Amino acid sequence: MRLLYQIFIVTLPFCAMIKPGLLGNFDANLSLFPFLVLAMLLLLDRSILNVLQRHGPEGALVRMIAILFVIAGGMTVFHGAFLSAVGASAYDTNPLRKSIVTSIVPIFLILLICTAVVIGEKMSPRALQRSIELAFGAFFAYTLLQVASSIVANPFYSSLWPVFEGSRDNLGVSYIERFGRINGTTMEPSEFSKLLCILFLPWFVYPVEGSMLLKRVLLVLALGMASMALTGIFLVIVAFFLITLSNRVKGWKRRMLIVIGLVAMVSLIVAGDVLFAQILSRLTALNADPSAIIRFFYNYTAAQIVLENPIFGIGWSNEIYYFPQRVVEISFLWEVRNDLLTGNALTAKSLFLRLSMYLGIPLMIVLILTIMMSLRKTRGVLPDRDVARARMTFVLLGTSAIIDGGIITSFYMWCAPGLCLGVLMRQRRIRERIAQTQRRVQAVISPEPVK
Repeated sequence: MRLLYQIFIVTLPFCAMIKPGLLGNFDANLSLFPFLVLAMLLLLDRSILNVLQRHGPEGALVRMIAILFVIAGGMTVFHGAFLSAVGASAYDTNPLRKSIVTSIVPIFLILLICTAVVIGEKMSPRALQRSIELAFGAFFAYTLLQVASSIVANPFYSSLWPVFEGSRDNLGVSYIERFGRINGTTMEPSEFSKLLCILFLPWFVYPVEGSMLLKRVLLVLALGMASMALTGIFLVIVAFFLITLSNRVKGWKRRMLIVIGLVAMVSLIVAGDVLFAQILSRLTALNADPSAIIRFFYNYTAAQIVLENPIFGIGWSNEIYYFPQRVVEISFLWEVRNDLLTGNALTAKSLFLRLSMYLGIPLMIVLILTIMMSLRKTRGVLPDRDVARARMTFVLLGTSAIIDGGIITSFYMWCAPGLCLGVLMRQRRIRERIAQTQRRVQAVISPEPVK
């Protein structure tokens, strides 16, 4: 079982695989097969059910996520029946039939999150840390190969990328060859930087043993900036401030990080004609930037849908019955025309808005408050580094969810917080056992007097 855990973690970064056509967009994850095997085994030995019954704020958070996603699945079918009754249709699909199929997705995600929690709880902290570092090594090696191939043609990379980056059609060439930007083992540069910051960075800032892994932290931040994605650059800036202000960074390390941050800023300004000017032009000329126009209209449309269905939402992936007629006015953009033709990517460009559409405002508020309260209640009770790692993961995940829609079928997005919660559960169980042992010893040493 431990080997399966390690295989699952090491394959998590590979989320742009060629799709064999088994489970839709989930096929892009190399970790899909080990996950399916693990999910069946963990259901059979009741590990997933045990996780859902755990005491403490971590267990409460996992239960709340499961409950909300089950409700989302039910509301998906209910809203699909409503759309079918009023005669809505899109892309030759029946809303009720489609909603019955897509209602499985939140249940699937519950299994995925709970599997990650079980792995975090059952694996020893050292083994878990080694697996994360091994996953980063594989991810970094592939990224280096990708960058090298953009300089000198590499037949080895040419044979690899159709498999490891085959989930999207880039007109027969690799992503870096077509767009000149790094995407690593992900579908696009923004996902590349999010993977670095959400899955890897917290484990390098707060390793299970010893001090911060400074070289790896700097490497992750540098790669995140190299993605050239605005989402990634913003995430790196947020992560940089979280690291600099943390209790783990003191003395020369803090001064070194501040100096590196200043040097990076100066470098951006000096290289203004290449990089800084591109970023600045996108920020100051949003009305001429197609991606900014699409992001604004799609998010505005999602916000309208949320306000029109504030209580129960519209269920999972039912937005294709709302979006086409509302974004048709920007169909002069080729990306929107393609979205309208295929029905793909017609959704919010913010994960926060997307989940708000699916769950409704009340359930989103409950989810956010549960996360905040659960993390707050662990402070001072469990080891500081484990709590800080979980908090950093959730902060970076929440930040990315607000500014970017992301690829919701990528496993790392759901497993990163799950692994952190599993570690917290493990620490709580250890402390409970120690406390129980101490009570038993105390009862033997100082038995209560017989009345």
